[in-house]
Amino acid sequence: MEALLGDVAVCDDVDAAFAAHARGAEGVRFVTRGGCVVWPNGKVTLGAAAVDDEEGVLARARRLEELRAQLRAAESERASAEERAAAAEEALRAAQGESLRLSQELAELRGKTDSARAEARRAEEKLAAVRREFEDIERQRGEAERTVAQARPSVEALEQKLAALKQELESAAARYEKAQEAVVPLRKEAARLRDALSEAKLKAATLSERQTYTSRVVDARTRDLEAVASSDAEARESLVKKQVAQRRIEPLLALFEELVASARRWTRDLEEAATAAQDSSTGLHNAVNEARARARAAHDAFDDANARLSAARVDKGRLEVQVDAAVNAIVHDCKVPLDRALETPELEDRGATEDAAFKLRRRIANMGTINPDAAEEYEQLKTRYDYLAAQLSDLDGARRSLAKIVRVIDARMKDDFVRTFEAVNKNFSEIFAVLFPGGSAELTLVDPDDLENTGVEVTAQPRGKRITKMMLMSGGEKSLTALALLFAVYRIRTTPFYILDEVEAALDDSNLRRLTMYLDTLRDTTQLIMITHQRRTMEMADMLFGVSMQADGVTKVVSQKLENALRHAE
Repeated sequence: MEALLGDVAVCDDVDAAFAAHARGAEGVRFVTRGGCVVWPNGKVTLGAAAVDDEEGVLARARRLEELRAQLRAAESERASAEERAAAAEEALRAAQGESLRLSQELAELRGKTDSARAEARRAEEKLAAVRREFEDIERQRGEAERTVAQARPSVEALEQKLAALKQELESAAARYEKAQEAVVPLRKEAARLRDALSEAKLKAATLSERQTYTSRVVDARTRDLEAVASSDAEARESLVKKQVAQRRIEPLLALFEELVASARRWTRDLEEAATAAQDSSTGLHNAVNEARARARAAHDAFDDANARLSAARVDKGRLEVQVDAAVNAIVHDCKVPLDRALETPELEDRGATEDAAFKLRRRIANMGTINPDAAEEYEQLKTRYDYLAAQLSDLDGARRSLAKIVRVIDARMKDDFVRTFEAVNKNFSEIFAVLFPGGSAELTLVDPDDLENTGVEVTAQPRGKRITKMMLMSGGEKSLTALALLFAVYRIRTTPFYILDEVEAALDDSNLRRLTMYLDTLRDTTQLIMITHQRRTMEMADMLFGVSMQADGVTKVVSQKLENALRHAE
């Protein structure tokens, strides 16, 4: 029995069963005396005997629930009606505010339209001024180009004249050097003849004194008559020699004076030609520079005018877009043509305003319902924006960090470049002094303020030579200068070995000797592999490799260590 009826409770009637079930007894079935059963899930099973009695109670309960539902619906409808009334009032106020806002926007749009039109007129005027200025600049550029074209033949003629003057100057310098070389022995001969003339004059004076002395004692010393006569004959002979020497010297002196005068004339002519050439060259360079400056100024003015014209066109297009946007906004928002929208509206009374508000409310209603997902979409977009903003901030921070690192690296590279350049310049001067005893050389930067794009000028001057350009150096001097520069660079960071391919081919014996002496100093720090045909270079090698081609076209290599060769020779 306990197992069958343990979850069953007996009640007097249905109301008592419902009350007991409502008190929350879980898993219990409530049975009335009339046979009705209230199950734990709330269902009711009526017994056959109680159906008639219970039917009226259930009907009344259902009717009561229906009335309660109708009451709740009426209250909800009343609340909804109140809300609609409040919404209608709010919509009316919003429509009135919207009407005022639209009137203000219409006034603002009219002002913007007027401003846009005025701006468009100013842009047109500015564009016309820029076009006139552009035409003036085009005309000036054409005049500058014509001036440059007209000056180009003169420049070419002046350049040809300058080249001819340079050739004439070089020829005159060569003639002057030859004249100087010819004058040197003549000067020596003239000096020798002057010495001979002085000696002859001295002898003549001595003979004259002797003759005077002989004349005084001629009466007292008759025994010396023959000796005196002999002395007189010697004096006459010396006088004749003196006259002959004078006659020989006079043409030489005249020739010497003529050569000196000619050399002075040549010198004066050369100086005048050099001055004229310098003046012509200066005038030519000034004219060329002036023409180039005018051309650059014309090109700059042309580019500036183009830029200003492009900016004016962009401004005009932007203003046209703004005007079109304003017109479209007026037409779209006001639903009226532009001419009517620009008309000043007359003041209306309250009834007309209410009609307009009603129409605006209807337009608002026609706009459709509000997007219920707008807030969620906004949150998503905001989240996406915050994420992208954070990423952008990280990227900007990384960019700044990288820019800072790049600046640090650039500064360090510039410092390293300056230090390396100074070290190479020092090494170049030292090595050049070894290869050219008594000479000097240096490296200079073309633009020290722009280390990234600067060039390097090489200045080299062997002893006893005044060279301003390396093109004026001989082939051997150029080779030694290039080797000095290479070794100066290699000394900064020594390599295990060097391969030199006939670098001494253009050197004479003295220059080759200095080169081999310097190469010998590199034995302690590096190895040298040299391809050469010079015997002196082969003499300093530790090992020789001879390459020859046989009659059948096969290359043969023969190697020999000089230490073994010397040991076998001994």
